[in-house]
Amino acid sequence: MGEQRGVYVVIFVGIILTIVYWVQNNSLFGNLERTDARHAVISILQIFTLLLYLRAVRWGIDIGPTTLTLSLQSIFLALAGFLAGIGWAYARNNRRLLSEAITDDEAKQQQIGILAEPISAVISLPFAWVGPWAWEVSWFVYPLLAAILKRQRARKILN
Repeated sequence: MGEQRGVYVVIFVGIILTIVYWVQNNSLFGNLERTDARHAVISILQIFTLLLYLRAVRWGIDIGPTTLTLSLQSIFLALAGFLAGIGWAYARNNRRLLSEAITDDEAKQQQIGILAEPISAVISLPFAWVGPWAWEVSWFVYPLLAAILKRQRARKILN
């Protein structure tokens, strides 16, 4: 029964993290005027790594939350997050793809905010080697990290 609860927790964490990335992706794309081939490739790679993450979640369900399945989840989420950051940085470069609705400061602040997810994924990686509960608990660093980055963004705006 305890192993079954672990599977449900992995599913729950997987759903929450997928929603976070989906919302982030919609927020970023909502501020684009257009895209080009390079940006499209980066975006497709980001979605592909998110799909690989979902596959790793499925492996975690099928064989249980092992060090390998949890590590793969962390790795794929980190890659998806860093690709989002790369794509946004590319779009921001000389405002090449941004809409007029977002200011340069807002775009820069959004760049900083993107970092919470992939950094949290990197932080969670070593906890996969400790065990499933340690890995799951390590994700609670995300709200703390997001709050710290939000405060840093607010400080930069005020200065």
